[in-house]
Formats: sequence, structure tokens, C-alpha cells
Amino acid sequence: MKFSAKSIIIPTISLFIIALVVAAALAGTNMVTAEKIKEVELANEQASCYAVLNLDENDSNNQFGDKQTISVNGSDYNYYVAQTSGKDVGYAFITTGSGYGGKIKIVTGVDLEGTVTGIYTLDISNETPGLGQNASQDKFKGQFTGIKASDGEVKVSKDGGTIEAMSGATITSRAVSSAVDTALKAYNQIKGAA
Repeated sequence: MKFSAKSIIIPTISLFIIALVVAAALAGTNMVTAEKIKEVELANEQASCYAVLNLDENDSNNQFGDKQTISVNGSDYNYYVAQTSGKDVGYAFITTGSGYGGKIKIVTGVDLEGTVTGIYTLDISNETPGLGQNASQDKFKGQFTGIKASDGEVKVSKDGGTIEAMSGATITSRAVSSAVDTALKAYNQIKGAA
């Protein structure tokens, strides 16, 4: 079979043009949706902050201050101070841990006495469905409620701690425990500075 320059160049140029059009369409879609995605992520983050501190987000007396940053073990994390009727009632820390599929993002509520009021799994999408993603279930998350900043390091029971790891998802369990531990260390830094 003979190939001519025409039989090679025309399909190549056609394929290049199709790829260029598709790439431009994807870039345009990204530009249009990027802002909306950020808005949805921020709304989810804010709603989770209310949830972990058991505050009604529809009550105008409950508010969060501006996002602040704190450094723990060389990494920066964001947090908010929660207020009810102008008085501080707790903190919502947004921390990460290294899970099986990558970074996980956790929101931890801590009251003024240093007790965890709840956690929310903000992003565990890279974890294994049916295993690591079970970290968003109340049965697992509920173990963290009531832990105090003065209790020491938050770890799974296999590592000498009190948290029962999820079956088949020990790495994710460790990551969530690490994220909560980081939040409590941040709390200790804030209270130590006060």
C-alpha cells in the first residue's frame, strides 16, 4: 500500500483542528464554571463550620469571623472563630491528613474548653468508595466528639489511641485522626497565645 503526503497531512490537520476546538471548549467551560465551583465550595465550607459547632446557620445571632490562618508543624491551616450574640463560642478548623488516595480535608469544631464538638469530612473524594469514603458516616465521625485537647495525640487504636479504625480503611482512619489532632494542636496554640 502506498501512502501519499496528501493521505497523511489532511487527516493530521483535521485531527489537530478537532483537538484544538475541543481544548478551547473545555477551557471556556472551565472559565465559566470556575467561579461557581468556588462559590459552592465556600458555601459547603461555611455550612460545615456551623454543623461541627452545632450552630443554627439560619439564626442571625450565630456568625463566624473572617478566615484566619495558623501554622502547625510547618503547614498552614485555616480556621474561623464562631460567635453567638457577639461572644466567642468555639472554633472551626479546616485541616488535612494524608489518606490512601491523597489529601483529605476535615472540618473540626472545638469549643472554648478545647473539646471536639463534631467533625465534617469536607473532601474525601479520593478515598476508596465503600471503604475510606465511609469516613463521612456518623458511626466513624462520632468517635471524635468529646475528645479534649488535653487528652494527648488523637490516634487509631492500632497506634495506641482510642479511635477504632474503619475495617479495610486504616490509612483513611489515620488521616482523619491526624487532621483532628492537628486541629487540637491549633486550638492549643491559640489558647496558649491568649
